[in-house]
Amino acid sequence: MESSPPPPPWMTDTRRVGEALRGSAFRPRAVANALGVLAWSGPALDGLWWQRKNLAEGPLGAQIELLVRGGRVPTAAARDAFDARAWRAGILEDGPEGTVSTGLVLPLECDLVWTDRPERAFVGQSGVFMPDSTSLALRRALPSEPVARHLDLGSGGGAVAVRAARWAEETLALDVNPRAPRPSTAPRRSPA
Repeated sequence: MESSPPPPPWMTDTRRVGEALRGSAFRPRAVANALGVLAWSGPALDGLWWQRKNLAEGPLGAQIELLVRGGRVPTAAARDAFDARAWRAGILEDGPEGTVSTGLVLPLECDLVWTDRPERAFVGQSGVFMPDSTSLALRRALPSEPVARHLDLGSGGGAVAVRAARWAEETLALDVNPRAPRPSTAPRRSPA
């Protein structure tokens, strides 16, 4: 039996960054409170929420500024909020004016969804767009019981596919955008 090759280091680092974020205060309710929106769902995601003032402080404030608003923070603040894996994975980049995120990471229920920063979505190639209220409605409409397979065509950043993977024995996510997550199948994850 042939074993799969180990994942590339950046993928392992990305997974670890996600685990650290899920274990921190970086949650939908905290993001909504920091941005002064009533809920981190539905129509609230159709507005210009990334332009709202970030009221959070400390590591959570830096995480929201970088990953949700797409802003810039002093490098020292970024290093207080993330460990070196975020830079090795290519999620964060340092520049002369501070640290920026190469994309946005949105907490949706218990999932984290990567998407392009708004100003980068149309540069050079087509963008991987942020989930909006339609994506969230589709996530809510998915069955909450085991199914054999789920096919997500035009998966973008995978907001629907990651939710579907909780209940499907096999999930296939496809998108024509070369920057979207690669066509892949994922085995079922336990519902959480």
